[in-house]
Amino acid sequence: MQYSLLKSCQSLVAPAAAQSSILRGILLVLPTLLALPSQAQTFDASTLPKWGAEANVLFPLYPGGVYNAKVTRTLWSKGALRGDVLVGLHFNPEKRRDGEGDFADMAVSTGYRQYFGKGFNVEFTQLFSYGRLRNHVTTGQDHDSFDLFLAGLAGYQFNLGQRFYVLPQVGIAKVVYKSDPWDIYEEDDLTKEVGEQALLYGGIQVGIKF
Repeated sequence: MQYSLLKSCQSLVAPAAAQSSILRGILLVLPTLLALPSQAQTFDASTLPKWGAEANVLFPLYPGGVYNAKVTRTLWSKGALRGDVLVGLHFNPEKRRDGEGDFADMAVSTGYRQYFGKGFNVEFTQLFSYGRLRNHVTTGQDHDSFDLFLAGLAGYQFNLGQRFYVLPQVGIAKVVYKSDPWDIYEEDDLTKEVGEQALLYGGIQVGIKF
């Protein structure tokens, strides 16, 4: 028992040569990390174009068949900081949801994105949507609902030249209001109701500034 424990502890410690390589790597990267704050201070967001347009290229692939695009406008900038307002459209054609029924929705989105330096940003987005459910899995009823969907995201924008960019994002989202709610069940157990739950939410925005 003691020998096994000793071997497990030893496996957690890198050999001396590996430790030396790790140390050299840290020393090489450290100047770059230390330079990031100064780069943020010297970066001037006011030199960037004020308008932009972007589309979420992940949604058509996963969860699949969902389309989302928006226009961006810089409201203010000071040094490396800037704030953008977002207005967009969201469209989700009808699909079968095993725990609900045949669902489709369309929405207008608004939001605010706060940039800290060149790339890192956080975003708050709200979708005002019309959701349509047909043939509910347990009642067979139809529902037409006006919904409010909220999301908080964090991401990093990678600039491709002066105008184009790619922005991966991840966060949490939830439907917080439905005018005509319906029961939502586990997909493989229609006796277990789960309701609207917070979900992992994100995307990959591809955009252009102008």
